[in-house]
Amino acid sequence: MRVELLYWKLEGSKAKEVKAFVQLGNGMRFAMRKGAKMTPPDCFPIERAWRAGRTKEKMDLANIRFFPIEEDVDLVHKVHLACKTQTLKATMWWYDRVKEEAEKKILADIQDMCEHGV
Repeated sequence: MRVELLYWKLEGSKAKEVKAFVQLGNGMRFAMRKGAKMTPPDCFPIERAWRAGRTKEKMDLANIRFFPIEEDVDLVHKVHLACKTQTLKATMWWYDRVKEEAEKKILADIQDMCEHGV
C-alpha cells in the first residue's frame, strides 16, 4: 500500500525544509524498518512518536510504504544550497565527516525516499 503524507514535502528554498524532510524520513525509517542503521540524534522524537512505545517487531507495516508528496523541485540544487548552511551541519556530520560526501549521501537518501518511500 502506498501512503502519501501531506506534511512530508520539500517546499520553499530554506535549509530548514531539507533538514525537516530528512529528519522525518529517517525518523520513520528507524521507527518502522528492521535493519535500519542507528538513529541520528535529531530524529529521536520522530522515532518515538511513530513507535508509540512499540518495538519494530510489533509494528505491522511490512506492506505499507510512506511517500512524500510529489513535487517538481530541483533536488540537486536545493540540497547543495542547504548543505552550505549551518542548519544542516549536524545532519551532514551524521551522514559523513567529509562535507562533499555528506552532501552526496543526503541527496541520494532524499532521492531514495522519494522514489521508494520509507
